[in-house]
Amino acid sequence: MKGGMGMSILPNILDVARQYNFNIYPTSSGKSERISDCPFCGGRKTFRMNTEKNVYICNRYNNCGVRGGVLDLLGKLTGKSSQELIESLKTKEGVQKYRQLKKIHPAMRIPRDDSRKMKLDLNNPDWYNRTMLDWEKLLKKYPIKTKHELDFIWFMYKNYQTRQEENLLSLIDQINVLKIKEKILSKYKIHAG
Repeated sequence: MKGGMGMSILPNILDVARQYNFNIYPTSSGKSERISDCPFCGGRKTFRMNTEKNVYICNRYNNCGVRGGVLDLLGKLTGKSSQELIESLKTKEGVQKYRQLKKIHPAMRIPRDDSRKMKLDLNNPDWYNRTMLDWEKLLKKYPIKTKHELDFIWFMYKNYQTRQEENLLSLIDQINVLKIKEKILSKYKIHAG
């Protein structure tokens, strides 16, 4: 989902891993890399998932070497073809549910890239990897706590946007000052040095 609020029909690889009960270990090598046991060869802590790129690889020394994207992983786990999976993900009900969940709180509409750039460190380090369904469940189970967390994320996002706008305006001011300086220097034939 680069650079906008586009909606991908593909699930996040971490959500697929959770859905199929992978043994996911606490992260140590960054928030976008997650490790689990390989569901195919059984290798312990060899299955690496990149939640940003939505890809996986098994690094087991016996050359298991399975690798691919989230669609490929779903295909291996379900036995369905890529086309069957895409059709099932494009169901009217699935898209409708996604849109309904987006309306729960404005923080749900924060583009994933922006949430990563903000580098918020809440109690749960992978809060931005939660799916809409995760948020819906949390809101039902802990409505006040979850609403406070979403409010905080939204507040931080608004501050982030304000800072980005201020930085852009400052840059524009600096460019304008340089243009004025160049005009003055050229008018009086002074060489900048």
